Formats: sequence, structure tokens, C-alpha cells
Amino acid sequence: MNYRLFSLIAALAALLPAGAGTPRITVDAGKSAGPVNPLVFGANIEAADDRGIFDRPLNAPINPHAVAQGEGTWDPAANRPHPNIVCKLREMRIGMMRYPGGCLAHNYNWKQAVGPLSERPDWKFGIDEYIRLCRALGAEPIITMTDYALPAEELPEHMAELVEYLNAPATPEHPWAMKRAK
Repeated sequence: MNYRLFSLIAALAALLPAGAGTPRITVDAGKSAGPVNPLVFGANIEAADDRGIFDRPLNAPINPHAVAQGEGTWDPAANRPHPNIVCKLREMRIGMMRYPGGCLAHNYNWKQAVGPLSERPDWKFGIDEYIRLCRALGAEPIITMTDYALPAEELPEHMAELVEYLNAPATPEHPWAMKRAK
């Protein structure tokens, strides 16, 4: 039995008056609870650097678990998502894509992963590539920010600048949006 379900049952049983009997939960598998939010079906690009994102021989069999973790999603030579991986992720109905994911997000600074590829030799897959991948999949992007990357007092501005980079009009009063447009 699922631990969380067991904990919920135990908590509900504790609320019953003494002598009320054994609590029962009945699941009717034939009854629909309604549509499932597509954002429940997500994937995670584990690495905030090139590891895993490019590591997939083009003719290798597609492992859905590895694909769901971002392996082989990006073709750095063509600077685009691998078409066969995009096809597989669409089959999996990925509703959202998180980047960077996992513990490696602690070392991630989005400012190092934007701008021309020639100016970021360690970040051939960054924010712009990630957004292009999400668009190719029809997936909602979820960007992970860490509180480890900078001193705490710098984090609000750091995050606000990312919002500017992603959303503001490319005008001189929005320098990060100007960088995006460039």
C-alpha cells in the first residue's frame, strides 16, 4: 500500500469516535473522476549543464525513462531538439518540462546560460534552448531557481531579472530583454 494513502487512512481513523468500527474506503474503478490536468504529466531536464542533454547516440533505442529525464533531447550540432525525441515526448503527453531539475539546480545561474552560444562555452543548452524545446513539445516551462547560487539579499533582483529576460519588451529600460532580443 502507498505510504501516503496509509497515513491518510490512519489519520482519518484517528478522527472516528471510539467503537465506530473499522474505517473503509471504497474505490469505484469504473467511475471517472474527470479529466486529468496535463501538467501532472511532466518531465525534468536533470542537468543544468550539457551532461545528459546531448548524451544519446542518434541510432540508440529510445528509453522513455531516460528521455523523460532530458537525455538526448538536444542536438547541439543542429542547435535544435532531436526530432525523434520530440516525437517520443509528445507520445508520452508531456504537459510540463522542468529545467534545471534535481540537485544540480543548486549550481545553476541562468545568466551564464543566455546569450550567443559563442559567449557561453559551458552552457550549450540554456534558457533559450529550453524554451524552444518546450514550444516544440507544447509543454509548459517550469524554471527552477535556487537559493544557493547567490547571497540571499541578491536573489529577489536575480529572479526579477529572469522575469524581465523572459517577458519584458526589448527596450532600453529592460536590458535583460534587450539581451534576449539580441
